[in-house]
Order: sequence, then C-alpha cells, then structure tokens
Amino acid sequence: MPPTTHRRKITQKELKAPDEFTTLIDSARDFLVNNLTQVMISAGIVVAVAASTVALVRARRKPRRPELGAVSDEWIAEHRAELPHQ
Repeated sequence: MPPTTHRRKITQKELKAPDEFTTLIDSARDFLVNNLTQVMISAGIVVAVAASTVALVRARRKPRRPELGAVSDEWIAEHRAELPHQ
C-alpha cells in the first residue's frame, strides 16, 4: 500500500496573515522612507567611486601618443643619423 501523506489544514487566520515576502518588502520600504537622504548620499558616493575607477582604468589602458607635431625622444634616438645637422 502506498504511504499516505498527512496534510495540515490551514486556518483562515493563517491565510489572511502577511507572508514573509510581503513582510520583507514592507520593512525595506519603511527603511528607505525613513533613511532616504542617507540612502541617496550613499548611492551617489558609490556611483562616483565606480565612475572614477572606470575612468582611471581606461586612462591607464589607453596608449599614450604624442600630440601632432611632437617627436618622441625614442624616435629621435632611432633616426639621429638621418636628421639634418644644424
């Protein structure tokens, strides 16, 4: 004979009570409402630090090229014999 499963009957009171998800969302909303200024300042700091980090990493990865008209010391050393003497 297959085993029988015993189901516990849920009462009306338990059905009407808020579940854990609803309780969690309500407490998160209450926290945000009560601490909105601090949350916004913290979020702004996080965004600023992230943007600064991305900019710094990109600046270090980008190859540095001399501006138009500028000649690097390395190029001069390599082509010294070809340059006209003054």
